[in-house]
Amino acid sequence: MFCRGPDIPGALEKNILFGHICDEGMMMLNYITAVPASRPLQRRIKDTIQQEYELFLYQSPKADMDDFLAREAALVRHTIHMLASRARLNVLPQHALPPRRPKWTLSQRRCAEEFSALAVVSEALGFSHHARDLLGTMFFDYAQFDLKRAQTAEMLTAAIFLFAEINGIDLTSLTELYHVLGSNKRSVNAAYRRMRETLGCVPFDPRYLSEEGFVTMLCGAAMRKVDEKTES
Repeated sequence: MFCRGPDIPGALEKNILFGHICDEGMMMLNYITAVPASRPLQRRIKDTIQQEYELFLYQSPKADMDDFLAREAALVRHTIHMLASRARLNVLPQHALPPRRPKWTLSQRRCAEEFSALAVVSEALGFSHHARDLLGTMFFDYAQFDLKRAQTAEMLTAAIFLFAEINGIDLTSLTELYHVLGSNKRSVNAAYRRMRETLGCVPFDPRYLSEEGFVTMLCGAAMRKVDEKTES
């Protein structure tokens, strides 16, 4: 399969070319996107993507840059477009970073039923496969600290609410969710606070950010910066 070359505005070295590529190195789209970018802008984009990669390492410590680009292609694409249109905009939020994820000493088999319950509910909520995996990771990270409490209905439900909040999703209007695993709102809210404090979660916590969550973080930070500049 051959691809049509992009309409490149100006010199090639003043553009960023990108598209989807399969393992054989063959383009999967019928065109390659060209984004005009001066050398300083190219460096800024490169630096920003490097910062995003470093955040990604919080959830996948052994990942290399190729792993990051494959997993977070939507984030990289949005980053390029945002910085190409607003070169001076700081598109990453400024907040404290979380602690590193705990080392797993428990066998995942001990939480097989809990993993299954989380998968069923989160799939019904429309979470992607990758998001469901991250939710399970967050839950099991907490189980390293308190296995007995982690296996309760309220803590399982709290994990869903906390994971959603980290990724910019508000589930609080789904009042039936508090009861779907056999708990209640008061117990779930208490468990939510305990899990968040134990894991040291921060807004858009990179340890548990899905692909959609990374993009939401990027867009939210960019819009806040635009609003701040408009007000000033």
